[in-house]
Amino acid sequence: MLLIVAALVIALPPLPDADPHAATTMAAWTKAARATLRNEATVEYTWTGATAAHLELIRRLPDEAPGKQQYVEFLKETYGYNIDRLNAAYGLQASSFTDLYSFDYRALDRQREAVRRDDAAFLNALNETLFAEAAKLTGRPVRFPN
Repeated sequence: MLLIVAALVIALPPLPDADPHAATTMAAWTKAARATLRNEATVEYTWTGATAAHLELIRRLPDEAPGKQQYVEFLKETYGYNIDRLNAAYGLQASSFTDLYSFDYRALDRQREAVRRDDAAFLNALNETLFAEAAKLTGRPVRFPN
């Protein structure tokens, strides 16, 4: 006898178009996600997490916004707190990492290898955090949709 167990796959709502690091963003997402939660053991959850659009939003945030703070901190750690290394990799002329809070990222060359690599790493780190939070909420693993 062949027993087939099919899982019901439910997509959690997308992350709001807001600072993913802000507590209010996760609170709003949690409220929306609770409406989709099911108790069946065979339910699987998928979620898109943060996207490239969220990264662009983070770059436009005010200096004091949690997402902007996390982004600049990521760049500091990635480049060993050496602004000259970041400038060389990104083709910038920042005098300090503090300049990056108010930098106009619209001028950033997103095709540079270092920018593409760092963008992917930042989004990956952000999504690891967000997916862990989503898993806590659902009580089950959450995966990217296929």
